[in-house]
Amino acid sequence: VRVPTGWRVSALLRQGMQLEPLADGNTYRLVRKDGWNVVLRDARGQAYEDPVVVGFFDADHVGVVAHTDIRVLLAVSRFGEVRVVQTLSDEMSVRLVQGDAAWVTTYTPGEGIESAPLGPSTLTRVTRTGVSTTKAESPGVISRVVPFLDRADVFAYGTEQGTFTAVSGEASWQGLGVPLVWVDDQRLLFVQDNALWVRSAASSTKERLRTMTEIPTTAIVSSTLSGMW
Repeated sequence: VRVPTGWRVSALLRQGMQLEPLADGNTYRLVRKDGWNVVLRDARGQAYEDPVVVGFFDADHVGVVAHTDIRVLLAVSRFGEVRVVQTLSDEMSVRLVQGDAAWVTTYTPGEGIESAPLGPSTLTRVTRTGVSTTKAESPGVISRVVPFLDRADVFAYGTEQGTFTAVSGEASWQGLGVPLVWVDDQRLLFVQDNALWVRSAASSTKERLRTMTEIPTTAIVSSTLSGMW
């Protein structure tokens, strides 16, 4: 499909949600046309600074990364509650919020301020209530995660080094390329060598679908709850 001028992939995560500064310039509110209007302050009334929408836990709870004196992942409710889900260290990055959980990577910082992060890294799933489970460890830097809906046992993750690992229940496999999206809980679409492939967990076989003139960064299956235009 043709997308609007200036459109960015991050618009998918926001789903129309906007962060608007209040008159003081330091406090923000989360607003949307369907009635969302929540001011981002902690229990002491201190404003959360530099907020970024990172996804939706569900239709009524948005994931926001922000900070006061510490950096945190928040679950912001349509009904006004602003709750801390996870305190984030400098070595932690929230990659995605989807299906009532956040997917957080932890990596090794580089030697200097401007240095790229280093492996090893871990991938952790954190529910909206704060229950944390380590899902994977990698010698490289985990840079993306592709879960299937709200399933904790079906996900894929890619690294900065160009490798990926896919897990579907008890089955798992590794490969080269970029994981894009699960068609269902058994079949993963991924890009490798300028081509689009699909691999089945059940059969352990992959099929080349087509050559790509450009490398996609994300994909959506509109017939599932993975995402919608």
